Amino acid sequence: ADREKIKKLSDLGIEVEMLPLKNGRFLIKDLLDLLYSKGVVQILVEGGASTITEFLKTGYLDRFSVFISPKIVGSEGLDVIKELGISSIQESYSFSIEEIKRFEDDIYLSLKGK
Repeated sequence: ADREKIKKLSDLGIEVEMLPLKNGRFLIKDLLDLLYSKGVVQILVEGGASTITEFLKTGYLDRFSVFISPKIVGSEGLDVIKELGISSIQESYSFSIEEIKRFEDDIYLSLKGK
């Protein structure tokens, strides 16, 4: 970590925590343990396919919000979820629909893990 950046943030009153890295990334469990030790019991995670996939694989994702747009981009689009190693529907992650909303042409789904 850049010590100069950490000092600047600290000087602004921002608390900076360091987590150990494994293969260049921190473990989600380490982050959640740190946050819990500070009294944080809920978080909102916004991320790409790698982040969402890691939360699924580790079992720390209990709610999932999805926006669906009536547009098709084909294989050139961005992945929502990376490889999960699922070979049958019985191994899939199951969710129940908590809420459905329409925003003009887009659909919002709020899903809760089963």
